[in-house]
Amino acid sequence: GVTLFLSPASAKYDPQSFVNTASAAGSVVRVVNSPALMLLHDVTEMQPMEGQVLGAIRKYRDLIGYVHIGTGTAASSPSAQEIDLQRLKKVLSEELGYNGFVGFECRGDGNTAACLEEIRAL
Repeated sequence: GVTLFLSPASAKYDPQSFVNTASAAGSVVRVVNSPALMLLHDVTEMQPMEGQVLGAIRKYRDLIGYVHIGTGTAASSPSAQEIDLQRLKKVLSEELGYNGFVGFECRGDGNTAACLEEIRAL
């Protein structure tokens, strides 16, 4: 079967989005109540909207099927995040036992090899 991922879009980047928080997206996923719809939690998008990224991940863990770690508009690698990626990794893997998808976004300076090496080091 096919699984769809609902990703809330930060009002900072997309002011017309009506699903712009993990809470709003989580509510939609809970109401639909289908294993074919899961939450895509975009750490970079949700940080400016909610601030408590780890709290939201803990709250919606049962709905999350994909965690996306972007780099924002100016950063070029995962280490440029405002988020402590080691702590995020620990919460996901050790505390919550998360074994779903995690995606990373690298952009900016064009040094793909260095970006990939940072991801491997996590």
